[in-house]
Amino acid sequence: MGISLDIRDNKFWQEAYAVGIEDGIVKLLRQQLEHRFGELPEWARQRLETLDQTALQQAGERLLTASKLEEVLTPDN
Repeated sequence: MGISLDIRDNKFWQEAYAVGIEDGIVKLLRQQLEHRFGELPEWARQRLETLDQTALQQAGERLLTASKLEEVLTPDN
């Protein structure tokens, strides 16, 4: 008999999974921004690293219609 463990029941793995997902979203958004606007300036790279999951989602949505980088990464838009 083996031991069965569902990582969804373990707080450590839940947090690690959430961090991994968020890191993946940041990387994908950064690639999309670089594809559309070219190399990102330092302020944009730093801003990406500070966004929470909700803000990342909002930035991803703004990317669809933005004509410049500031429109994507400025929360007031």
